[in-house]
Amino acid sequence: MPVPDLDTWRARWQTPDEQHLGVRPLSVAKGHATFAIDLPYGDERDADPLFTTSALTYVTDVSALSAVMAHLDETEQPNGTASLHLNYIATPTSAVTVEATVFGQNSTEAIIDIAGREADGRVVLRGLVTFSVRQRASGGGA
Repeated sequence: MPVPDLDTWRARWQTPDEQHLGVRPLSVAKGHATFAIDLPYGDERDADPLFTTSALTYVTDVSALSAVMAHLDETEQPNGTASLHLNYIATPTSAVTVEATVFGQNSTEAIIDIAGREADGRVVLRGLVTFSVRQRASGGGA
């Protein structure tokens, strides 16, 4: 799949659910995607550490998906997250930028490096995602 138009890609991720999680799509390039998550929320969501952890896990997964989609060629398609391993290194105290970079691929999977950092560069999460890929069916269907 070619790298999508930036405005079209951003619009895909600007839904009420993403807004509730504080997720903002920032950039997409060949094999790379960056999202931000606005923390702290400044409301009752801050009192629930599970909400923040869930939001960070979600943004990690969509970052990986976006990086893979911008990495595949026209004969391939994403098939789903095969594994998602995250290490939460520190509790975020401000907005976190999550970068996903495809660093390897074979015929059935892509491997994505994940890094989540605050604006001052402090790493709050690191991860590794394996994303299943497959060949497109003839005629372009799933």
